[in-house]
Order: sequence, then C-alpha cells, then structure tokens
Amino acid sequence: MRYLVPVTCALALFALPLHAQRGGAANRRAPTVGQSIAFHNGSSVEIKYRSITWAQGRFMEQLKTEEGRAAANQDLAANPTGSLTASADVVLGGQPVKAGTYKLYFEVDGDQKFHLVLADEAGNQTKLKLDLKDSAHMTTRLTLSLMAGESDNDAKLYIAFGKMSCSVDLNANGASGQKPRDASAGKDGQKNDKGEQGKEIR
Repeated sequence: MRYLVPVTCALALFALPLHAQRGGAANRRAPTVGQSIAFHNGSSVEIKYRSITWAQGRFMEQLKTEEGRAAANQDLAANPTGSLTASADVVLGGQPVKAGTYKLYFEVDGDQKFHLVLADEAGNQTKLKLDLKDSAHMTTRLTLSLMAGESDNDAKLYIAFGKMSCSVDLNANGASGQKPRDASAGKDGQKNDKGEQGKEIR
C-alpha cells in the first residue's frame, strides 16, 4: 500500500447515511459521468463515476466510532464510486501511479480524515489524504472533473460536493518526467514526521 502526499483541498462527500452512499433510493438512478483528457505525448487519463447525491443523515456520527468507520469503509470499498484509467504512468498528487485501470472510492481513517483511494485488480491501494476545507460554492451531486493544467502535460482532478472542493495535481510525464515527493512531505516538500510511506503499486 502506498500513501500519497496530503493535498490541501476540501471535499464534503460524507454527511449521509451509509445506504445512501452505496446507491439507496436517492441514488438508484444516479447519472454516470465520463470524461477523459489526452496529452500531446500520446498518453491519456479517463475517469468514470456515479454522480451520487447524499440525503441528510447520520454518516458523520457513525464515523466517530471504530465500528462505524470499519462498516463505512467496507461498504465504500465494496461499492466503488467509479474508476480511473491511465494509458501510461502518471503522477497524481506528487506520487507515481502506474498505467492501468483502478477502482476509485473514498475512505476515512481513525482521525476522521478522508482519503481518495485507487485500487487495482489485485487489491493494491494507493491513497491520497485529503485536507478538507470549506468552499463558498454549493454542489448538490458528487463532481469529478479533469481540467487542463498550466503546462501541456499537466492537469488537475477536481472533486466537489456540497460546499467543499478539492483540486489534485496530475502530471502526464510519469515517474520518468517528475521526481515524486516523499509521501510524508508537506506541500513545500519539507519532511512531515507524521506522514506515512507505503508500498508502490506494481
């Protein structure tokens, strides 16, 4: 398992009952959204996901207990929100991600911090810790969007729901074009003693 560098962002995805997340009455007919971005070096990244909505509920209260978090994480992993496919190696949130198709979902840790998870067919996981912050804009459904970045091989994965949002850097040069930062480093590249480093997905 590899933990990716924390990204300063915001994501209000989680104030909902567990059954609503996995496709309860409010989400049985949730639209499926697909988007891709192609780079001049020939590589591309594609995302597909269910644009689910969350009814008012007690999900955050559930996350305050170890048992509740375990149940929530099990359900989220068993019912992925979507998928991410990279035609070539890319760098996401400062860490390399090998070419391939990954299940995409969210997970909450013991500190009630949320992670974006990419899981391959073998069950190996890459986790990106999300630093949640408020946003002024209200988004009623989960929104994931790929946006072109400042340079030709850069992009951003935008994530939003409710009054929170997140923008995660994506680089199409792959591990050969960008030296990944230590997973325990902060935004400025300085070592963070609280960070964790896991195993790279192969």
